[in-house]
Amino acid sequence: MLYRRLVLVPLLVLVISSCAITGTSGEAPDPVSSGLGPTSAAGAAALSTGSIDPATCEGVLGPPPQTHTLELQSLTDSGQGGSPRIDSMCAAVYQTSNPGDPFLTVALMRFDGDGPAVAHYDLLKAVFAAEGIALSEVDSTDEGVLDWVSALIDSDGIGRTTVMRQTRWVMTISVGPTTDDSLWTATDVQVIGESIIARAQK
Repeated sequence: MLYRRLVLVPLLVLVISSCAITGTSGEAPDPVSSGLGPTSAAGAAALSTGSIDPATCEGVLGPPPQTHTLELQSLTDSGQGGSPRIDSMCAAVYQTSNPGDPFLTVALMRFDGDGPAVAHYDLLKAVFAAEGIALSEVDSTDEGVLDWVSALIDSDGIGRTTVMRQTRWVMTISVGPTTDDSLWTATDVQVIGESIIARAQK
């Protein structure tokens, strides 16, 4: 279970795991918005102020809840050699030893240019749309502005996956096992993700 959660989102990001994710909720996703802060204690605690090591995900998340551990993993070797080219990839996971407990998984990828990052981000959106998963999105025509899409899945142990892209960085955050059971709200995921992307580019 530890390994599955560590690689869950990176696998989703790279190949959507053979496109096997199906959405069963049918509900409209939470609207995306800006200028918000975290709405839960777990969301506030997840915000880190430290610098980020894109090779290991050190500094991506703050200390885990008392009931969870924080696991970091470098995934660069598994992500290289494909197209588009990934310069670095890592994962950070809040989890417990119980497979049914709430979790939060972050995958952070740095591509070798803005174009490959855009192509990968667009691929993810296309796969979500093809699977009929409910989406909300902020898509900017300004290349330097953050683009992101939030997919309400609530199936196969994943509640919500949010994908963010700015310049050559792409990041995903997944929470589960469902949105109702997650310790982290949709707003928490947005705020955590915006913080990670902003600090990664420094």
